[in-house]
Amino acid sequence: MNQCTTFAKRIEMIYVGSRIGFASAVMLLLVGFVTASEPLYQNTFDDPQQIEPLFQRFKSMKVVDGVLRLEHANGHAASPTLPVPFTDGVFRFRFKLAGADRLVCRFEDESRVVKAKAHLCRLEFRPGSASLHLNSPPKDRELRQDALFATHRQDFADDEWHSVEISFFGETLTATIDGDTKLEGRHEHLANEKLGAIFAVQKGVVLLDDLSLTLIGTEPQPEAVTAGDDLIGTRGLELFHDYIEPMFKQHCYECHSHEYEEASGGLVVDSRAAMLKGGDLGPSLVPGQPDESLLLEALVYENDAIQMPPDGKLDAQTLEYVREWIELDAPDPRNSISTDQPAPSGPDASKLWSVQPLAEMRPRGSIDDLISQKLEMKGLASSPDASFDVLVRRLHFVLTGLPPTIEEANSFVESAESDLDTAMERRVDELLSRRQFGERWGRHWLDIARYADASGTTSPRPYKQAWRYRDYVINAFNLDKSWSEFVRQQIAGDLIETDSAAKRAEGLVATGFLALSHVIAATRDPETLKLDTIDEQLDVVGKAFLGVAIGCARCHDHKLDPFPTRDYYSLAGVFRSSSSYQPSISQESLTLEGAELGITEADAVKVVAPWLRGGKGVKVHSVKEADSIRDEPIHLRGEVEITGEVVPRGFPTLVAAIDVPPIPEGSSGRRQLADWVLHENNALAWRVIVNRVWQHAFGQGIVRSTDNLGFTGDPPSHPELLDHLAWKFRDYHNGSFKSLIREMLLSRAWRQSSVLRRDAMDVDPENRLLWRANPRRMEAEAVIDSIQFVCDQLDLGQPDKTSVPGFKVGNQGSTADLKIPGVTLKRRSVYWPVFRKDVPNSMDVLGIFDFPPATAPRGSREVTRVPSQSLALLNNPFVIDNARALQKSLLSNASLADDRDRLRVLYQKLYSRLPTPKEEAGSLEFLTQFAAGLEITESAKPGAVHSVSWNRLCHALLVSNEFVVVP
Repeated sequence: MNQCTTFAKRIEMIYVGSRIGFASAVMLLLVGFVTASEPLYQNTFDDPQQIEPLFQRFKSMKVVDGVLRLEHANGHAASPTLPVPFTDGVFRFRFKLAGADRLVCRFEDESRVVKAKAHLCRLEFRPGSASLHLNSPPKDRELRQDALFATHRQDFADDEWHSVEISFFGETLTATIDGDTKLEGRHEHLANEKLGAIFAVQKGVVLLDDLSLTLIGTEPQPEAVTAGDDLIGTRGLELFHDYIEPMFKQHCYECHSHEYEEASGGLVVDSRAAMLKGGDLGPSLVPGQPDESLLLEALVYENDAIQMPPDGKLDAQTLEYVREWIELDAPDPRNSISTDQPAPSGPDASKLWSVQPLAEMRPRGSIDDLISQKLEMKGLASSPDASFDVLVRRLHFVLTGLPPTIEEANSFVESAESDLDTAMERRVDELLSRRQFGERWGRHWLDIARYADASGTTSPRPYKQAWRYRDYVINAFNLDKSWSEFVRQQIAGDLIETDSAAKRAEGLVATGFLALSHVIAATRDPETLKLDTIDEQLDVVGKAFLGVAIGCARCHDHKLDPFPTRDYYSLAGVFRSSSSYQPSISQESLTLEGAELGITEADAVKVVAPWLRGGKGVKVHSVKEADSIRDEPIHLRGEVEITGEVVPRGFPTLVAAIDVPPIPEGSSGRRQLADWVLHENNALAWRVIVNRVWQHAFGQGIVRSTDNLGFTGDPPSHPELLDHLAWKFRDYHNGSFKSLIREMLLSRAWRQSSVLRRDAMDVDPENRLLWRANPRRMEAEAVIDSIQFVCDQLDLGQPDKTSVPGFKVGNQGSTADLKIPGVTLKRRSVYWPVFRKDVPNSMDVLGIFDFPPATAPRGSREVTRVPSQSLALLNNPFVIDNARALQKSLLSNASLADDRDRLRVLYQKLYSRLPTPKEEAGSLEFLTQFAAGLEITESAKPGAVHSVSWNRLCHALLVSNEFVVVP
């Protein structure tokens, strides 16, 4: 009988004749079997029965000509640990990658759950590389870099045998591959541990041979206590009936039984067969091996990633009963229930309208033709044109966010009276050329980019260079940067090759789209911080370009949209391979990792814009390729520590019409991601951006849920129109925002009156068919800017940067009391600092009018209309001060002869029209009566009565509904 057969027989003898269980039996066997020089274990795999207890978790296991063939498809199977005490030792084996993605050899301590990171070290082989990972790095900072990670590049091709020898000596681990020492690391926890080896195969087949383990310095252990089979069976059933089954019913069945269509984690525990099959993490029960059973691992609460029951750890005595029950082979008399969980029926992308190819809409009609067709089907007609004074105010509001001056309004009305079409064309072209256009439309994109001048909501920290990205966006709209270039720069601007220093700097600044993420600075674990940042970047990319919220797929296949977990982690690998932040040593804060622009003030002279200049040491918030390019494993249930199959970097599969661009080795894939978004067949992305533009031009999108074009979003009101515009934007306008906006604003549909009509209200009360214009309440920035503009208090200049005195790194608590400089508050509000926590009191008008928190992409803002908004404006110092300035300018204007002239100028400033006779009479009567009331009070000062009366009138008209709503 050879040594391997003797090994198997002794396992059988000890296991049958004792209550200590398989793992303990193996340890006793091995200790008694070894001497200081001979191999503790040596196996050529010539006996299939011998290896079955060691490799039970694999999908398929065969012995062919003395070689073990291990096959697994889902990437989570592994052999059990063989724990043995040792100081020094050598572990040897041969392997062949026969189509497998990865072979992992892990070394774990005896309990397997001493800490959240169960394995102390891991050797990983992939085609083309090997890597050594050591957990729990040394406290000695000088050793930290050597101990954390090492890698070796080598061609591990299929069908080639490779020999591996892993030596443990004190605190040093050395890996020798094919006779050459390749990897070496130091680890303070290696010495004096009880280690065992675990093999894991990812999706494919690995051939294993010549496995041996030689240990030095072991000590004999006492013999095991023996007991008969009958005693073992009786005791096990008693434990099950008295303690185990009641525990399952009380603490586990609510989430882990067949009564639920989808049990948590795919695991059910209401039958032995179900536990042997297990869930997402593999079998939950390994009979006879409590330390290999995930059930006990979850119950003992020693692994932070899996702790059950979630409402509190069980008492120590119950845990001891569970351990003993498993050691006794886990007898369970319950009738087996089918463990086949119903396969999740994910949404079918072929049925989602937004991913279908664009309809061929080569000029078959205009915007007005396609809208009229819908109206005619319902027996409706368009509304007549709005009045000229309404149109000029609407034009200026949509394109610049500011009202027209009296002169601009009068000029338009005069031109429109002779030729409205020509007047519209000229005014649209003129407004598109103004810098205020970029400030207005750039703010729309900053909402989507969740732009802010500070980090997360907890312990916020200033992003001192964030203003550069803001100015980049404004500049992009003013220069009419094409959509293609705009997307490529923001996703991969650092990777675009250029000979121009200014272009290189522009690309770096543009990647602030990814770098200025909403992160929780207090997160201490660097890996959790990285995955949360990746998740946040995926969220902004998904919503901004695809109109799909993909965050759900971090934990499971998206249940409402065709976005599986595999797609999530294929994209996650792209951003894992990109670096955008560097955690501090304390893990209590983080600083964005950026790049120097390289354009100094001296170099720039006056040619380069301020947001592109940066001297030595000035780093912008940007993204770059990571030092280590790698794919990301699927994190089961989104848990950091629980990983499954590694997914190659790639792009969502929901758009089937695209040939996926290959990602070159050594590249993150961000350039290819930008190409994928902009692909001519990515109809989803083209629909999303065109719908966003339509929303800001018309007040609501063709798809009202602008950030959600998935199954749960609103259907398009005019699908043919959306496709028509998407095709034109791509192929006719060549991605020009100005050209697309011009076409929309010059349509008849856009210049309709917003007056209600009873006939249309009965048929289409929500105006989905566009039978009239949508009146719109100004956004917060437009309210603020317009108030200061009409009161001659707005500074239209562009600041060089944005800074907030007193806002420092580590600023704790609320930012509400921060003092914003008055010179900043006189600028357009797009240049005000943006905080993710607590808008400063001096900027509270933003909050009153629904300024969105910069914590997530928002293509559509909430619009509330409540009385408290009017009350807040009536009592707001900002509004009161501006009303006083407006009153002074009217009373000091020597060209205005009397109150009637002043009133007409006031109405033209505020509403771009003259007052009606009734309004004029009422306003003049108010001035007279208010003055009379002041004159009878003892506190009234001579000469002040007239000023106060006008101040109250200016204030009342400034906060009126007509001022803050554009008809």
